[in-house]
Amino acid sequence: MNIGLTTQETLGLMKDSLAKNVTISTGLTAYDLQAPAKNLYPTITPLRNSLPRVARLNPGDAAHWRSIFATTGSGFDAMGWVPEGQRSASMSYSATSVTLPYVTLGEEDTVTFEAEAAAQGFEDINATATLRILQKTMRKEETALLGGNTSLALGTPGAPTLSASGTGGTLPAATYSVIVVALTFEGYRNSSLPGGVAATKAITGNDGATYTLNGGSSMRSANTTQAVATGQTLFATAPIVNAAVAYAWYVGPAGSETLQAITTINSAAFNAPLTAGQQAATAITADNSRNPGLAFDGLLTDGFNPATSSFVQALASGPAGTGTFLTPSGRGSIVEIDNMLMQMWNSYRLSPTVIYVNAQEQKNITAKCLTNASGSLV
Repeated sequence: MNIGLTTQETLGLMKDSLAKNVTISTGLTAYDLQAPAKNLYPTITPLRNSLPRVARLNPGDAAHWRSIFATTGSGFDAMGWVPEGQRSASMSYSATSVTLPYVTLGEEDTVTFEAEAAAQGFEDINATATLRILQKTMRKEETALLGGNTSLALGTPGAPTLSASGTGGTLPAATYSVIVVALTFEGYRNSSLPGGVAATKAITGNDGATYTLNGGSSMRSANTTQAVATGQTLFATAPIVNAAVAYAWYVGPAGSETLQAITTINSAAFNAPLTAGQQAATAITADNSRNPGLAFDGLLTDGFNPATSSFVQALASGPAGTGTFLTPSGRGSIVEIDNMLMQMWNSYRLSPTVIYVNAQEQKNITAKCLTNASGSLV
C-alpha cells in the first residue's frame, strides 16, 4: 500500500508554495554590486595642474623674494648717447621686497577598521579613500588659486537703485524693499538660493579643535523701496563692487526682505511672486568676504587689487536684469579683450598664451567672433 507522496509530487507542492509566497519584492534576490565604487564627480583643475611645485631646502614660515619692477636709465631714460671717451652714469632700480606667509590647505577622511574589514574582496578602501581625498583637495586648491581672498574686503555695497515698469508680470502690487549683498568668487561658490548666502561657518576638526571660516559675502546694503503696480516688473541695480563676481538680492516688505536671486551681474529683475521660506537679510550681519591669516590671494583677487595695477574693465550696468555683453570688433575678435591685450603689451611687453573664461562666455565669444563677416578673416 502506498502511504506517502512520491518525490516528484513533493517537489511540485514545494514549487507551488514558493511561487505563491516568495516574490522579488521580498528582497531574496542576488545583489549585483560592481566593484569598485563609481566616482561620479568632476575633478577638473587646470590651474593647479599647470602651476609647478617649487621645493625649498629651508622654507621657514614664509616665501621671500625681491621683485625688480623697473630699470631707470641715467640721463634721459630713452636715450643712451655718450660722448667719445666718456662713460654713462649708473642706472637705478625700482625694487620691492615681498614676503608672503605660507598657509595650509586641508581635507580629511576617515576609514574605520570595521569598514576596512567589511570592504575586503570588494575594493581597497584605504586606497580609494586616499584617491578621493586627493581629488577633493585638488578641487579646493583650484578654487583657492583662482579666488582665494586674504586682502580685499568687499565692505558694504551702496544701496540699489529701483524702478518698476512694464506689463504682464505676476508680482503682486505692493511696495517692495530691496537689499543687496556682494559675493566674492568663493562666496558665489559657497552660496545658493536654497542654502542662503554664505556668511561664516564654524568647523570642528578631527582633532577636536574648532575654527571659523568666512564664506565670502559682504555686509548687506541699506534698503531701497519701490511701489510696484499690478503687472509691472521690479528692476534693481547696485553700484559695482570691486572684487565682487556676483550679487545676492533680498526682496520683500521693509524689514522682512528674503533672498530671491543671485546674479553674476550687478542687477536683477523680479516679475513673479516672491519665494517664501528663503534666507532673511538679517542673517548677514558683517563683512565676511575674506579670511586674513588663513588664506592667500588667488589670481582673481590679485587682479582686482588696485595695488597690482592690473587691467580691470567693468562693463556698463546696462538694463537691469540683462546687463551688457562683450563687444564684437567685426574682425574676428572682442573689443574688450583687444583692449586688455594692448594694455598688457604697452605696459609690460607681455602677451598671454591662454585665456580662461567660463562656459557661458566661451559660447558668447565664439558666436561674436565666428560671423559671416569675420569668417574669411579667421
